[in-house]
Amino acid sequence: MKRGTPTIKRIHGRNYHFKQSQARLDETVLPFNSQVLNSLEVDFVPVQYYTIVRSGLSCTCDKVEIPKVTTGIPVVAKQGGASNSTNSEEVFEVFTKDKFNSLFGDSPANKEVDDSEDPYGFDENEDVPVTNISQIFEGGNTNCGVCYRSGYFNSYDMHRGTRLTLGTLNYLDAEGYNIDYSEAPNSFNRLHDDGYVLYQIVMPKYVKEVRYSVRNNVSIITEGILYDNNMNVLSSSYLQTNQGKKVEIVVREPKFTHVVLEFFTNIDPMKVNFAGISKSLDYTTLETLGNISIVLPMTISTVNSGDVIAAPSRNIYLKVVDVEFAQTATMRKLEWRVQCRVLQPTEALKRIAYHRRLS
Repeated sequence: MKRGTPTIKRIHGRNYHFKQSQARLDETVLPFNSQVLNSLEVDFVPVQYYTIVRSGLSCTCDKVEIPKVTTGIPVVAKQGGASNSTNSEEVFEVFTKDKFNSLFGDSPANKEVDDSEDPYGFDENEDVPVTNISQIFEGGNTNCGVCYRSGYFNSYDMHRGTRLTLGTLNYLDAEGYNIDYSEAPNSFNRLHDDGYVLYQIVMPKYVKEVRYSVRNNVSIITEGILYDNNMNVLSSSYLQTNQGKKVEIVVREPKFTHVVLEFFTNIDPMKVNFAGISKSLDYTTLETLGNISIVLPMTISTVNSGDVIAAPSRNIYLKVVDVEFAQTATMRKLEWRVQCRVLQPTEALKRIAYHRRLS
């Protein structure tokens, strides 16, 4: 084949098709999303997904009040994490040498070492609590059942609904109760049998199911009951008739730290796929499951490290540690793939999805 003469002008010559290629790619996004959703219908595991929230009010586990010292000045001690307190009258106790020794013992340099003891201070029979590596870098050194070490009062939101936390920071009225500021987090203590704590919420619309739990820090009060403003046992029908309106909720437990309410607008479970599960021989952990790779539907708007995936049917509760996703230039998600670690029984976050259905 001979080449044409250079005098021939190819004005309409085309050696690229980016516009057509972009149009073809945009057309394949929806079919690809449908293909992923259809694949999750096969061999799926129903889960509840919780998204971490890193803003809002500081949790009360961040700051507790120590009983008054000999000078009569209240001392406020920080428990870790960020605080939004601006009170300039907070006074911190000055630790002297004697005070330090009374709390933590004598200095190791002044302590005589017995040759019969292990010089390195290890005891084979001593139970040492194991700290997960993710707990080291999270805010707070208290195993808090309110903020789950995030430092924020409303620490998690839920997919397919609304999650509310009611505690010592957002109550409307209280009668016959006092707040114990020396505990982390702060707790309500009932002084007499007629006492109550009143909360006011705005009932979400289009709610199909309500779940709740009354908690004392990491412990769940299994017999906890909620009441309406007429002191009748709170029912789902009462909340359904007041959707979009202000609703008053009463708590009368002898001692509690907070109440968790979950409003489901879609009762169909989220369907995910467990790509593979492995177990390892590790004496430092109670749950020996290794990292699990999970495929999530792209219907989730955002996935972050620290999110929680609860699978009650498998009795597996996972925390997202690594996120991998594919998306187009216009931020249209194609697929979510996450690496998760199993939550240990000693972590309060494992009980985030423990609730009772409101009848």
